Amino acid sequence: MPESNHHALPEPEPDISHPVVAALELLPLPMWIVDRSGRMRWLNRAGDALLAAEIGAHFSRFVDPDGVNDARELFARTLVGTADATVQQTVLLTAHGPRAAEVTSAPLREADRAVGVLSVARFDTRPRGTANGGRALPALTPRQHEVLTLLAQGLTTPQIAADLGIAEETARNHVRMLLGQLGVHTRLAAVVVAFRNGWL
Repeated sequence: MPESNHHALPEPEPDISHPVVAALELLPLPMWIVDRSGRMRWLNRAGDALLAAEIGAHFSRFVDPDGVNDARELFARTLVGTADATVQQTVLLTAHGPRAAEVTSAPLREADRAVGVLSVARFDTRPRGTANGGRALPALTPRQHEVLTLLAQGLTTPQIAADLGIAEETARNHVRMLLGQLGVHTRLAAVVVAFRNGWL
């Protein structure tokens, strides 16, 4: 039988979306996808272990209240395309308590429209102290970091409230919680401890 001159059609390109998702499941970095409404639609294993989130829960449930407005703003900017990717220093409310994290997010696009956002969380595991024996900085919220910096500048409660655009009672509460986190009783002691350990 004569050999056929008909060439076999090239095999179609494999759909790599499923292998990509399988690979993301194995990575140790917590990752999750939210839809346009901000609802969780997928978490890899590390993300599920970190947040213990239910599919359909809104992402803001896992952000410290001090950082929710910033997180919502960055989410909106990512969806509308004013930012290709965003990076936010925040505190996540994890299954093991609050943890300071850097969350990087990028839009998932389909036909020139963002249909969701992929986020990856990274944690700084290095102790934040000085080389001369300073102790690690306790897990403070971003707002508490701001308050500590303003206390070091010598600002009073009304001045802190004005600088941060919050009520004086709210500022007073932030200071009280900060002192508790640092294990001190006065503002001066908080500043001294912060400088001594290289936190400022």
